[in-house]
Amino acid sequence: MGIGMTDSFEHLRRNVLAYVDKHRIMRQQTEPPGEMRVLGHWIQARMEKLRLHPIDLARSLHLKPEVIDLLLAGDLPGWMLSDSLIQRLAQAVHAEPNLLRIMLRRAIDPVHARHSVENS
Repeated sequence: MGIGMTDSFEHLRRNVLAYVDKHRIMRQQTEPPGEMRVLGHWIQARMEKLRLHPIDLARSLHLKPEVIDLLLAGDLPGWMLSDSLIQRLAQAVHAEPNLLRIMLRRAIDPVHARHSVENS
């Protein structure tokens, strides 16, 4: 009873884990990227254009490098992005804060929106 049952359980365990992995990968390939992932990719592209290293971005925002890594990967929880941080992040990558707010599906700041239209 001991060995046969253990082998059977291990076989079942491997099959379940393989099934879960397969469906996780399929889901990742079919789901549209979330707002945080879009923001992370966009920030990464801006940093490349500006030749800004993640460590330098972390320093300029007074954040730990791990937080920037999570942001760029799109894994930073949305609640961690306060409006103040969005403004500082936008400034660091030379962008309008409202652009970042739009990517995150947050309300835009009408004062800044009017100001950017007047300056164009």
